[in-house]
Amino acid sequence: MAKDNVICPEISIIMAVYNAEEYLEEAIRSMLNQSFKNFEFIIIDDGSNDNSLELIKKFALLDNRISFISRANKGLIYSLNEALSKTNGYYIARMDADDISFPKRLEKQYMFMQTNGLDICGGDYISINKDGELINTHSVPKSQVEILLSMASNVPFAHPSVMIRQSFLSNHGLKYGMYGDRIADDLDLWMNMYNSGAKFGNLDTCILKYRLLPNSYSAVYHSAIKKETNEQFDIFVKNNRESFKAGLEVFFLNDDNKKQQQRVAVKALMRYLYVDFNFNLLYKCVTKVRLNNLIFGILSHIKSKLVI
Repeated sequence: MAKDNVICPEISIIMAVYNAEEYLEEAIRSMLNQSFKNFEFIIIDDGSNDNSLELIKKFALLDNRISFISRANKGLIYSLNEALSKTNGYYIARMDADDISFPKRLEKQYMFMQTNGLDICGGDYISINKDGELINTHSVPKSQVEILLSMASNVPFAHPSVMIRQSFLSNHGLKYGMYGDRIADDLDLWMNMYNSGAKFGNLDTCILKYRLLPNSYSAVYHSAIKKETNEQFDIFVKNNRESFKAGLEVFFLNDDNKKQQQRVAVKALMRYLYVDFNFNLLYKCVTKVRLNNLIFGILSHIKSKLVI
């Protein structure tokens, strides 16, 4: 295929790197060993002062699909937007320097997005510790209704698992940090995409090993992220109140909702009720949701509001 008379890869992988030498090689290899081969791999070295740049150079010499930029530290949002500006692919796949993608990740996402006409796609993932040992398995919301309701209280994707249609971002002028440098830069972009009419989806299979580290960005800025995301969730529900009302109505028509789905719906309803107290929806929730899931959802919502 060609774009603007240039032969383009189908997928552009983007990765920002800062002092990640301990896990970087495994992360890069997991992308180079993908079953889907037609991609470019854009790596931004954000002023690392460890051995990260040397590792990137080594792989760039071995595989011409890799291109990289190295410069002074400018932060994650700047680095991701810089990488986005260099992409030539029809789809953009995010990857982090300490995670591991499963070998068929790109292939499965590419086919799923094309089949379903999606603008963004994630998938289930496994969390691992610093030694690569299993912590937990994580199932993300799958249907459009589930994904919407989850966005009242949570991020519907693991950031390094997503694939995005490049034309959707360019056609709507979207990028990271459009309203200033947010700590939760990914949630900000997903909400802007939704508000621009993006079609969301998630694979019903694990595609990523997501490494949780005690000094990770999310761990260091936990309280600030919690405060910021609560504000974002409130604004998002308020701005999409009719969509949430319709989504909750549809959800409570189903008698077969699973435990996690029920808890997500309760949390979405709690946030919606701040905007528009709807006794009918509250009644449906009480009659359709198991008591333990109702209590869990309410307590989880209250806890999320308590910023440490």
